[in-house]
Amino acid sequence: MNALDWEERQDTKKIDRKRFGWKQFIPNKVSLFLEIFCNVFGVTFSNNLLINQLIHMSTNTMENIIKEGLTPIGVQENGETFGLSPEERPGILHLFGRFGHGKSVTLEDIVISDIHNGRGGMLIDPYGDLIKDIQSYIPADKANKVAIFEAQAEKLDENITKFRKEIHFEEMKKDSQKFLLCKLDYRSLGTGVARELGLYLVKQFLQIVGGENRSLGLDEAHNFIDEEVLEQIVQSKESGLSCILSDQTSMHYRTDILERTLEAANHVLCYFVDSATANLINKYHSEMSPSELTSLEKYNFMAKVNAKTASPAVLKLKGVFPIPYPNKGIVKKIIFLHT
Repeated sequence: MNALDWEERQDTKKIDRKRFGWKQFIPNKVSLFLEIFCNVFGVTFSNNLLINQLIHMSTNTMENIIKEGLTPIGVQENGETFGLSPEERPGILHLFGRFGHGKSVTLEDIVISDIHNGRGGMLIDPYGDLIKDIQSYIPADKANKVAIFEAQAEKLDENITKFRKEIHFEEMKKDSQKFLLCKLDYRSLGTGVARELGLYLVKQFLQIVGGENRSLGLDEAHNFIDEEVLEQIVQSKESGLSCILSDQTSMHYRTDILERTLEAANHVLCYFVDSATANLINKYHSEMSPSELTSLEKYNFMAKVNAKTASPAVLKLKGVFPIPYPNKGIVKKIIFLHT
């Protein structure tokens, strides 16, 4: 990463976090009731999202939205919040965007909502900035569900040994609410060691934990996906695992790997990107125009949701600012020790 990119990354912290009016989708049971009602009386809706959009309209805070179990994704042009239900989460959510445009905050929002909603999982952060922010939004009653692992050695073996002493994936498997935040700082470890360690952790997580109602977030995801990992994440929708893959651009990927993830993605969120990335996204998601993807203003993005269903939806959204929970202060480092 060059100096300009690093400065742009820090600019993300200076976002004007303007407050929007928040709305929430109504609970899924009500949606189900109305869908049954429509079927009984011969009213047909081809898109379940349309039903939600017609009936949600209850103003509320983001805190209450998360309490409803939804994952905040973005704000629509009319000021209403768009969120994914737990049923819509499984599968790949691919998040694209250049530094300084809001992508990182979207990833933070997803992880924060997962922790609050008791969805266990793991985040790989190759810088540490995301984890530092996320720590500030973990409430006291969730502190014992969150572990932080910080790799510090320059040798892969030493980091793996440290991890095995501090973290026990079997413990995470037993408790579906436990969430692991992994800081693998490129700057101190070196890109090679960080990448190899990240791949090791991802494979261990998928092998031992994985599964339904779990979340796997990868920032700079191209560094932590090989053929073995790829085969597991493309099947994540069937296994109930939510995979959030976050990247700046397509240029760092092996083309075959990126094309597989794009083809399999259930949700694609795209902030401003370069033309090559926009063209590749458009190849698999034709509703997302390259001209629009390369002209998005800061903190605005396009989203294609439920892409693998019969009725996908494409929306223009703004990032969810501010982060949707009161700042709780930094939670002290907690680890799961072997028992």
